Amino acid sequence: MAYPRNPVQGVDPLGLEGWAYHAQMVPKFIADEGWSVLTRTATVIGGAGQISLGAAMCTSGLGCAAGVPVAALGASNIQEGLMGEPGFARSAATAAMGQTAGNAVVDVANLGTSAYGLTRPVLQPVGGFKLFNTGSQDFVLKYTQMTKKALAVEGITSGLGAKEAYENFSQQCTK
Repeated sequence: MAYPRNPVQGVDPLGLEGWAYHAQMVPKFIADEGWSVLTRTATVIGGAGQISLGAAMCTSGLGCAAGVPVAALGASNIQEGLMGEPGFARSAATAAMGQTAGNAVVDVANLGTSAYGLTRPVLQPVGGFKLFNTGSQDFVLKYTQMTKKALAVEGITSGLGAKEAYENFSQQCTK
């Protein structure tokens, strides 16, 4: 019995056969759903940033008291971005305070954590080793240590968040 030289004869091992179809569909998808995909992606990125900010705040008991809610808000934002519907924090806020106030509180909290994340003091890198006695002169604002790309991502996600907050608020006020 003779075996074929190529056992996967007729199969495209790289999956490029359907690429022409997908190459036509991707621009159409971006044109149809682009803004939604962009804002949802920014929501996921911002949520991940809030989780890392919340973790960075947990350096003491008091810090964790503030950091855990920030991280929970970030997890809720990731849920919103992935599912395309309100996350658990927004749902709880709107159930407790009503649609307009609940959305406003969550949107303000999102923008506030972004502003705090940029302006929180962090130790600046020093040339020598310093074991004790760090003073206020040893700290700088976080945005001064961020790369230009990281600042751009932060600016874009915050801008999209502010735009979404404005749209939420204006829609609720016109009802």
